[in-house]
Amino acid sequence: MPTPACRRYSPELTGSSRQGAPCTRCGRGPDAHLCAGPAVVHLGEPLEGAAEAPALLVARPAGLSPLALVWRDRIVAGLADLGFHGYVLVPEARPGTAAPPGRAEWRATAREVADVALYWLAGRVRMSVLLAFDADARSGRAMLGFAPSATGASFVAAAAKRHGAPVFAGDLRGLLIEALVRSEAAKLA
Repeated sequence: MPTPACRRYSPELTGSSRQGAPCTRCGRGPDAHLCAGPAVVHLGEPLEGAAEAPALLVARPAGLSPLALVWRDRIVAGLADLGFHGYVLVPEARPGTAAPPGRAEWRATAREVADVALYWLAGRVRMSVLLAFDADARSGRAMLGFAPSATGASFVAAAAKRHGAPVFAGDLRGLLIEALVRSEAAKLA
């Protein structure tokens, strides 16, 4: 897959390059104008730059089960394919690392800086997901998508409807497109 060009410095898109301050999407200057896609920041890692750039919190799937890791990888790859150059905030430790101290504080800060709390449900939905989604939906930042195989997703979809959060049943790409648009629009406002 080719590396997507940073929209701020790509001569094909802006008519010029090597001008101005660092890119608000990738944080790089004109000498390194190719973005490598989204910056993935895991639990406990520094959130510097995420408040100024578009940022998505991948709130679910939770845990580090093989299914969760597959969907998380698909979400990041899908965002890269769509040209997203902001931050993807993952409230779980990087695979193979221990959960750091200060998890609650990091997650609270990540929720504050994220423009969108993205939920993709696949498999059996737990009550904790419903409670977390409900809290994020009250902020107006939550978006919900679920695979056709997700069991119990109708309860979360009902909470989404109650709070006016968008729901994408079986449409991961549609969910990602809308999340990307919302996160970038939030930074322009």
